[in-house]
Amino acid sequence: MADDGFAHTVNREAEKGRQEFYGRAGKENLAPLWRVLGSLVLDEPKSPCQPAIWKWREVRPYLMEACKIISAEEAERRVLVLENPGMKGESRITRSLFAGMQIILPGEIAPAHRHVASALRFVIEGKNAYTAVSGERTMMSPGDFVITPSGPGTITAISARNRWCGSTGSTCISSI
Repeated sequence: MADDGFAHTVNREAEKGRQEFYGRAGKENLAPLWRVLGSLVLDEPKSPCQPAIWKWREVRPYLMEACKIISAEEAERRVLVLENPGMKGESRITRSLFAGMQIILPGEIAPAHRHVASALRFVIEGKNAYTAVSGERTMMSPGDFVITPSGPGTITAISARNRWCGSTGSTCISSI
C-alpha cells in the first residue's frame, strides 16, 4: 500500500477518472475525505517532531554574532528560533509552540507589540532589563519566568540597560 494518505480501500486506477470531479469540487472548497483518510485516522500518533536539545553554551555565540550583523531595530526582534529538526522552515519547536532565544543589548528596546497567544519568557543572563505589559514594568533577572497574557489590551515591550538574553515562547494554534 502506498503511504499517500488515501483510504486503503480506494481504487488507485479509478482515481484517474475522478480528477475532473475533484477539480470542480475544489472550486467550491470541497475535498474528498477518502483521499486523506489514511493520514487523518491513524493507528498511533504520528508527528514530524524530532527530539532536539539546544545547549546555552552552543547557542550563546550565535546570539552574540547576531548582534554584530543585525541591529535590534532592523530585526524588530533579534531572535534565533529554536526550530525542530523535523519541521525545518516552520519556525516551531512543536506543532503548537514557537520558541526562540532573544538578545537585547544595553540601550536597545524591543518595540511594543501585541500577542495573539500568551508569551512565556525565561531569563538566562543579564541585568537591569524589564518588560512592560500594558504600561506596567516588570524587572527581569536571570532565572525569572515571566508570563505575558494574550489579549487585545496587552501590549509588550522589553528594554535593557545591560545585556538581556532570554528564551521566548508562545503557543500557536495551527489546527483544531
